[in-house]
Amino acid sequence: MNNNQVMHIILKYNNNVYAVDTINKHRSIIETKGKVVWGIIKPSENSPGVAKDKVIKIKDQISNNIETWAFFVTGGKVRAKGKIADILSKEEVSDKIYLVPEYYHKDLDRCVSGVLLEDITLIDSDIINKFERYGTEGGSVAVGNQTNPLYISLIDDNQSFYKNEKSKELVSNKQWENLKPHEIKEYLNGVSQYINSVGFIYEFNDLCNFYLSLKTKPFVILAGISGTGKSRLTRLFAEALGANTTNERFRMISVKPDWNDSADLFGYKNITDKFIKGVLTEAIEDALKNINLPYFICLDEMNLARVEYYFSEYLSLIESRRRHGNFIVSDSINNGENPSRIENKIYIPENLYIVGTVNMDDTTFGFSRKVLDRANTLEFNDVNLNKLFLENEYLEDKGDIVIHNDFIKSTYLSPQEIEEEYREYSITVNNRIAEINEILKKGKRHFGYRVREEILYYMVENKKLSLLDENVAFDYQLSQKILPLINGSQVIVKDILVDLFNICIGNKVVVSEVDYLEDAFKNLDNAIYKKSASKIIEMLRGYKYDGFATFWF
Repeated sequence: MNNNQVMHIILKYNNNVYAVDTINKHRSIIETKGKVVWGIIKPSENSPGVAKDKVIKIKDQISNNIETWAFFVTGGKVRAKGKIADILSKEEVSDKIYLVPEYYHKDLDRCVSGVLLEDITLIDSDIINKFERYGTEGGSVAVGNQTNPLYISLIDDNQSFYKNEKSKELVSNKQWENLKPHEIKEYLNGVSQYINSVGFIYEFNDLCNFYLSLKTKPFVILAGISGTGKSRLTRLFAEALGANTTNERFRMISVKPDWNDSADLFGYKNITDKFIKGVLTEAIEDALKNINLPYFICLDEMNLARVEYYFSEYLSLIESRRRHGNFIVSDSINNGENPSRIENKIYIPENLYIVGTVNMDDTTFGFSRKVLDRANTLEFNDVNLNKLFLENEYLEDKGDIVIHNDFIKSTYLSPQEIEEEYREYSITVNNRIAEINEILKKGKRHFGYRVREEILYYMVENKKLSLLDENVAFDYQLSQKILPLINGSQVIVKDILVDLFNICIGNKVVVSEVDYLEDAFKNLDNAIYKKSASKIIEMLRGYKYDGFATFWF
């Protein structure tokens, strides 16, 4: 079997069975409810449905943002196609009965599985000439037989970003200013496939979140247990954008426990008054020479030393970013305060992206608010050990890829720069942020303009590019920008977490004073912001059983 093929399915129907226009009945539900379930009805409930290996294949395609289609056939002719959102079990179909056309509710006991569809459109029946039996090259498809569903591929249908010639041209194109949102999403899908192909499994949403976080601000923290691939993600993401150790546009800097100032990063003057450049200064100088290309630095194990001691200069400088013509600049690293520090005045360039990886254990230090306020903190604790030998068709030399820095460069430095068409949306998002900040004020944990603005920029960028569902995007921001700021053993900390949990489940006050943890568990499935709700439960568990609530475990 050719596992490189994209699998689609053929679903057969007969209007005469129920004396209805089957396609229009399903389309009418999409118009009113956004999705529809196409039930696969068999002669008996024991008849086979969609084969398990096919379900896994289709779900993998969808999770990797590969468009997967159902083609609807009647009388041996293709009439329509629908975009597949999921494959449902019999039980899941029953749970979503409100999305099933009412005319065959009476036969759901014979429904062996279902296909969740986002849209259905009429198409030319000549598309049948592009069908080939899945797992073959050019194998004929017998649409007239009784088998339902059938599994097919489309001839010349190649969803791999890196294997598609048009996409290769896009990758090498230096003019990124006019890219359409779907082209950026297409490229990120290629990045996701590349990363997964070398054995590191990251959900597409997580990769989009990483991209949006870097685009919001070029400093991101990756937190999690040891061995989850935090450093590897940074390296592979950089490679997919053409930055690697060979061209020195990717650097791995291992933080040392004895760093108590910025000398190792920025440099120092030795006893002979000669300036010795630090590794960060060297990277900055290289980045300034190629301002149109992105440069990446991974600060590995960045909390082995106190971050505020050795990184405070950078944390201050990144807040001084401003526009100078068409470029984003910062204050000089010298800044006139200590002229003997470096030979030449240089600044943090717009094309330098720093990702810090952290583990939380007995050998590491915690973070002050000064650090957390200035970064998105992405947590990586989930691993998928079920996949071992993965396809590597996307693993190829990326040395010739040239990605313009505009692809990832920050768009906004001030709320005033947000385009008029996104102002109303920004106000809506700001209201949600303000509601959360009012809760934090009770324990003096509230945040200032910086956090508000970075959440706003992230949400607007996502809105423009249509990468994540709006609630998913806000969920990421709540867990990355708000929850890391909360810790303590006071009762007010517990009250804040309870109130935030209620925000996550839709402002339903269901968590009691006594049984708050139990009530939270019961209502987790109702969460609008599930990632944040799950994290809050962890923090409440720490408060209840350890006497201290913290984001960091």
